[in-house]
Formats: sequence, structure tokens, C-alpha cells
Amino acid sequence: MSKNRVKWHPYPQEKPKKDGIYLITHRFGNKIGVSMGYVTKDFNSDNLIAWAEKPEPYNPKENNNESR
Repeated sequence: MSKNRVKWHPYPQEKPKKDGIYLITHRFGNKIGVSMGYVTKDFNSDNLIAWAEKPEPYNPKENNNESR
């Protein structure tokens, strides 16, 4: 599995165990988007569809080694 693969957790069936900044899939009217947001373990929203841990940031050194 890639280090940057995102594992989505359906909300509200699964909630984060600790407060923090997560990737979130949310609903804006009839559109669905992805952004970063602060989510608490007691967070409650009808617009939140899923959350995920933040992936590792891009590392150009790792990317250059993979292409060789």
C-alpha cells in the first residue's frame, strides 16, 4: 500500500478517536467536496460524509527515487 493512500471512514458510523485536522468529504447542497477540517470526537454534522487521516506530504526526494 502506498504511504499516501487515503483510507476513508464513513461518518457517523466511525468517528475519530481524537480531535484534530482531517481530510473530510462533505456535502454542499447537491455537490460533494473534499477539504481539510477540524473534527472532534464529539463532532456532529449532517453534511460530513466521511473522514480520513491526513496523508504524508509530497516529498520530491522520495518521488525522484521511485522513478529510477
